[in-house]
Amino acid sequence: MIFIMKNRIKAKLIEIFIGALITLLIPSCNTFQILNKLPGYEIDQSNINSQIIIYAPDGWNTFKIGDPISFAVDVMCDDPIIFSRDYNIAAYRKSESTWVEIDTVPEILNDGEILLYPISESPFNNGTTSIFPIIEDQTKQMKLRVVVVGHLYKNGEITDQLVGAYTDVKLYP
Repeated sequence: MIFIMKNRIKAKLIEIFIGALITLLIPSCNTFQILNKLPGYEIDQSNINSQIIIYAPDGWNTFKIGDPISFAVDVMCDDPIIFSRDYNIAAYRKSESTWVEIDTVPEILNDGEILLYPISESPFNNGTTSIFPIIEDQTKQMKLRVVVVGHLYKNGEITDQLVGAYTDVKLYP
C-alpha cells in the first residue's frame, strides 16, 4: 500500500513539474520572438540583420554608462542602402518582456542622406555613427538594443523596402 502511494506521489510530482515547465517555456518562446523584432518598425523578419549589420567595436567604446557608444554599419546585400542622416538610429532598454525606447543624442555628421554600398564592393565602405544614451539610473548595468533602419536603393532610386539591423550592448556603471 505504501509502495503504491509513493508511486502516485512521484507521478503527481512529475506531472506538476512538466506542467510548470510547459507554462514557463511557452511565454519564453513568445518573448524571444518579440525581442527579435525591431521595435517601432514594420519590417519583414527576413530584412532584419541580413542586408545590413550594426556592431559596436570594442576598441571604439568603453561600454560605460554615461559615455557615448560608437557603431559601425555594413551593407551585406548586393544593393546599396540609403539612410537618413542619423541612420534612423534608436536605442531601447530591456524591460521584463519588451524593449522600451530611451532618449539619445545621436551624432549627426552629414547634412543629407547617407548612401552605403555593399561591403563586398569596398571593404572600407562602412558607415559610422554614435549615440549618447540618456540613462537616469547610472548605478546598474543595463542591456540596450540599438537599431538602425534604411531603405533599399535600386536603379538609382529609393525603394519602399525597409531594411534594419540591431545589436545588443551591455553597459556598465
